[in-house]
Amino acid sequence: MNSFETTNYKRVSQLSFYSVRLIMKDADISQAISRLLVALQEVVEVAPRILDDSIARVLERTKAAKSEPLSAEHATRGTIVSNSEKAKAVELRDAYLLGKLPDDGSLLIGNKEVSSLLNISPRTLSRLVDEKAMPNPIRLGNKVQWRLREIIEWVEADCPPQRHWNYSEGRGMNTRTKKGGR
Repeated sequence: MNSFETTNYKRVSQLSFYSVRLIMKDADISQAISRLLVALQEVVEVAPRILDDSIARVLERTKAAKSEPLSAEHATRGTIVSNSEKAKAVELRDAYLLGKLPDDGSLLIGNKEVSSLLNISPRTLSRLVDEKAMPNPIRLGNKVQWRLREIIEWVEADCPPQRHWNYSEGRGMNTRTKKGGR
């Protein structure tokens, strides 16, 4: 608040305080009412100036905020992606857009890529795998990968549960034959 506003706020509050005291002490009610009307007229005269000053101050702050660039501490970090991951994402996007995905499904993607494709968090992805609600991943050592083509086809088929998906694709548990007469 600038000094003009501070002075006027104090003045308005003092006027209303004195007006109440006048009403309580004066026996002549008409005199108290006239003093109260004078105080109200002063408030009416001062209020527009206070309001104009407040609006001007808000507009100045808004203009200053728009003109000043955000500092680094206010910027969001976003997702940190290495150059190799960027290159892989570009190749993947181009292959998908051009329809040049390998027919044998040899293009494998990891947890991050699958969760990004499905627009879910990595934790939700692991929960879906645990619930057997999506296609089986391929395990390569400690890595868990999926065939990109299979994920895309699974999404296009409205994401059926794993038991329906695997049997319809011929990858279900009953497709293996038992050895040794067991």
